[in-house]
Amino acid sequence: MEMLAVQLKSSGAYLARNLGLRGVDFNMRTAQLTAEQTALYNDSTELWFHIHEQLQAFALGGQLSGWHGVFTSAYTKYFQQLMLSFKVPLITKLARRALRAGKCVVIGLQSTGAAATASAGKGATLQTLVSAAREAVEGMLDRLGGKASNSIFMGSWDAFRQDVGRKLDELALPPAALDALLDFFGPEHVAEMTGRSHRLLRSADGGYRLVSRAEPGVALANLNLTERARFQRGEKVRVRVRVRVKVGLGLAPGLT
Repeated sequence: MEMLAVQLKSSGAYLARNLGLRGVDFNMRTAQLTAEQTALYNDSTELWFHIHEQLQAFALGGQLSGWHGVFTSAYTKYFQQLMLSFKVPLITKLARRALRAGKCVVIGLQSTGAAATASAGKGATLQTLVSAAREAVEGMLDRLGGKASNSIFMGSWDAFRQDVGRKLDELALPPAALDALLDFFGPEHVAEMTGRSHRLLRSADGGYRLVSRAEPGVALANLNLTERARFQRGEKVRVRVRVRVKVGLGLAPGLT
């Protein structure tokens, strides 16, 4: 979006008194997929072909209807979250390099993966962070499973769902990008500006617990403003994470 703004301003098609881009540099970095990530992507496509075939079979048998839109939305979300997770290693590498140079880092994410975080359940202790990509599949199965009209379909559906669950376990999907970034840098160093009310934090026993973002004396509705102020005052000088329309990494001069 910033690069588009530069182009529009330079052509005189866009005026913005509060948007100063003088001295701002832009560059794009490509996150090269590792062999493991490429294999995971390929295995994911095979999983979705399998899911599509089974859903189509249910539909042809008159047991399922209105599934195309739910399916399309789910696989789009799945691959969006998967590709976002693939970028986390490069993001952390660039962020650490910028921090060593005395800069502040702003990371913009396309999605928080809040649905996956919420699915962890309050009070539960998890051994690993949850996968937003996996939640896309399970959320789709929840919605379509609710369309069951008879016990015969439910039996077939349960078997299908267990099969998909086994395949998801074999994939070992990466965690949601936002949770991975918070875990890497530490929540005490990250000013999180998102719309989610809870997040997963590492507990003393090495697992993860779902905790509220609310703080004593700070209303949840004002928490993002409080986090932004902390970042600007230097209380959280390392990283600021916010949700935006694309994935990008912004570097700001050091506070000193």
